[in-house]
Amino acid sequence: MPRSTFVTVIAAFGILGGCFATFGGLMMLAMQPSLTAVSVLVGGVFGLVAAFALRRRRNWARLSFIGVQAYAILGSIVNVIRQPAQIAARLTSTGMSAEDARAAASASRTPMMVVALIFGVINILIIAKLCSRDVRAEFDALE
Repeated sequence: MPRSTFVTVIAAFGILGGCFATFGGLMMLAMQPSLTAVSVLVGGVFGLVAAFALRRRRNWARLSFIGVQAYAILGSIVNVIRQPAQIAARLTSTGMSAEDARAAASASRTPMMVVALIFGVINILIIAKLCSRDVRAEFDALE
């Protein structure tokens, strides 16, 4: 069975993302050790392993990527809800009045929603393709 270019490209992006996350986690640990730094490092290493396994057409890696895409969609929704309040809090801590800070934070909601929508659609399309019959057959044929 021929290998789909789509899965290979997604695996390549996963490898790049895993490398950046691993490097970022190592840098965070070197500069300021914390639980966040460890979680970034562990996530980066897992991402690298899963991306190489996706490239080798391992079904667990396909399922992992589907889970990560779904988690990214959920995270985007949560950020759109939480970010304006966090922005307003940061602005008020710099001396801006609470009313002006809320107004500035509200103005940021629309661009955040647009970006979340775009990435949400991309992630949904990736999930749909990874769940498609052709891609599933490609993975099932190798296991």
